[in-house]
Amino acid sequence: MVLWTIQRPPAWREMQMTGYIRGSAERVPPEWIHAYDWMRGQMTRRIGPPPEPDGQPVWCWRWYNGQRAAKPDLRFSGHLGKGEKGVRIEFECEPGALLLSDFEDWHAVLNRSYLAASPADDNAFDAELKARGLDYGSSLADPEIAGRIRRSWNRVFALNRHVPDWKPPPGERFVQACLWEVRLDQVRDTTDFVSH
Repeated sequence: MVLWTIQRPPAWREMQMTGYIRGSAERVPPEWIHAYDWMRGQMTRRIGPPPEPDGQPVWCWRWYNGQRAAKPDLRFSGHLGKGEKGVRIEFECEPGALLLSDFEDWHAVLNRSYLAASPADDNAFDAELKARGLDYGSSLADPEIAGRIRRSWNRVFALNRHVPDWKPPPGERFVQACLWEVRLDQVRDTTDFVSH
């Protein structure tokens, strides 16, 4: 399977010296550590433990903009900070060494919000919060609601889920991949760029 990861030049130089790139807790923004730890737990359960006890995911793209535009387009912003230098690394990986998820749905995990299965499910959940006198800001204080929110995050892995007029067909999605490491011997190509 062909994947791409966007890295900063120091990470690429480190990979050339050590032979691999691995995720590090030091590089995780503090406001997202809960989400990374959740994904880390999912990866451990689904593909096995990290090579190092404190290993974090390496984030990659399987499909940047659906199947027809899989490779990340470096002309678009958001890969890194504006004006920041980067390296797009293309590599091959065995499917059993990674965990695929829906990039758009991943934002529910980042934002600690409910990932609804459908518009009706979304409306029903909002109505339940209102009936309990809760909003998204206070919902995690309720253990039952917090558990439902966390369980809903498993939908990020349902890549075949399609809800017309609400969720695009599988081949049109942004699909990310998480793995424990990218090895130098897997690399097929690199492209230096400056982020827009």
